[in-house]
Amino acid sequence: MDSTKVFSCFGSLPRIGMCLFAGAVLFLSVPGLPAVAGSQDCPPAPVEIAKSSSDSKEARKIPYMKYAANNGDVYAQCRLGCMYYMGTGGVSQDYAEALKWFNMAAKKGDPDAQYNIGMMYFVGNGVKQSYSEAFKFFRQSAAKGNAKAQYSLGYMYFYGNGVEQSDFEALKYFLKSGQQGNADAQYHLGLMYNTGRSVTEDANKAFGWFKKSAYQGNAAAQFSLGRMYDEGRGVRRDRNEANRLYNKAAEKGNRDAIKILNPEPDKPGESGGEAAGDRSDAPAPEGSESDNQ
Repeated sequence: MDSTKVFSCFGSLPRIGMCLFAGAVLFLSVPGLPAVAGSQDCPPAPVEIAKSSSDSKEARKIPYMKYAANNGDVYAQCRLGCMYYMGTGGVSQDYAEALKWFNMAAKKGDPDAQYNIGMMYFVGNGVKQSYSEAFKFFRQSAAKGNAKAQYSLGYMYFYGNGVEQSDFEALKYFLKSGQQGNADAQYHLGLMYNTGRSVTEDANKAFGWFKKSAYQGNAAAQFSLGRMYDEGRGVRRDRNEANRLYNKAAEKGNRDAIKILNPEPDKPGESGGEAAGDRSDAPAPEGSESDNQ
């Protein structure tokens, strides 16, 4: 189970930190685990933290951050929430303490803090798992334009997690998020147009959305785009490009791509592998780490 995900405190700032999203994950079969929004100054990946002395330096700043946070500084509130959530920067992991600081920022209307709390409820870290609470905080954040929250709402509607399943609502939120560049939302838009799910089937639109997502490193999109090149669907057939994309997706553990590259003989009475877009490889809020296509 891959549990290292982006952790950036303000979604509009560059996401330069890597942090651990620990704890039980509801969608164990989905490789794209939820991510929580953290600060642009977020600590490095846990493996790097273990090799550095930055925590002791960070720990000396905590009294000043708490002073600022207690005096209404939203950045400091979010930063402290990140640190306690992760157990980094010289503090022990404490979900209750993280939630306290996130709540302070959320009450001031900070969309990233609202998203963070939504993710805690979505997964059930430090709180009782609750789709209804997750939905409430995602909706608050999404209303302020947070792309990750918009994608998360789309995901919940798409799969019917805690809400009545609605492709109409899913499409609405995927579009809002995808137009802001969210790779997972773009993948789901490609999936909907590729299969004609509650929209007019359109291979060209599917190709366009898959390509946008794949260029950001989304493995499911890379596989789906490769499949379109392989079949000449929405684009001129190109087996070399298809294989390149299959390999990119397989490097990230995409099971469909791995099966294409390493086919196994079918057992009697069984048919071939999973179709593109199977939920097993669909990224949950928020999706996988991005790299170049």
